[in-house]
Amino acid sequence: GSGLPVFRFEGVKADFRGVEADARFHLVDRGDHNIHLDLRTDYTRAQNDSSGEPLPRISPLRFSAAVSAQKGPTSVRVEAIRAAAQNRTAPDELATDGYTLVNARVTHLILKEGQAELELFLRASNLLNQEIRIHTSLLKDLAPLGGRSVMVGVNGTF
Repeated sequence: GSGLPVFRFEGVKADFRGVEADARFHLVDRGDHNIHLDLRTDYTRAQNDSSGEPLPRISPLRFSAAVSAQKGPTSVRVEAIRAAAQNRTAPDELATDGYTLVNARVTHLILKEGQAELELFLRASNLLNQEIRIHTSLLKDLAPLGGRSVMVGVNGTF
C-alpha cells in the first residue's frame, strides 16, 4: 500500500563469468613528489542456469582512469569512470543508460602525530552533471545518483 515496488528474491543456480583488470603506472616517483596513472576495467555476465535469463542488477562493462599527484602534504586526484549501457536485463528489470562520471579531490595534510592524521579536503563529484543511474542500485528507477556537488571538510584518522 505504500506505492513502492515490492521485490521477492530467491536463490537460483547461476553461471557468473567476468573479468577484472587494473594497472598502476608510476609516471613520477621521487620521494615526496609523485604522479600515478591508474587504469581499471571490469565486466560481468551472469545468468540463471535453468532458464538462461540474465540475473538482475549486474554491472555493465566499466572502464576508469585516474591521475593522482602528490607533492609533500598536498595531493590531487582526478578520475573518470565510463559505464556502458546495461540492456541485458532480467525479466521486469529496466535497462540503464551508459554514463561518464568525473570526480576530483584535493587534500592537504595539516597534522600527523604517530598514527593520527588530520587533513583538509575539497571534493567535487559528477563534474559533468550527468543523470546517472547505477544499474546495481535497488533505487535506480526511483532516484539517480546526485548531480554535480562540491564538498569541503576536515578528515581525521587515529
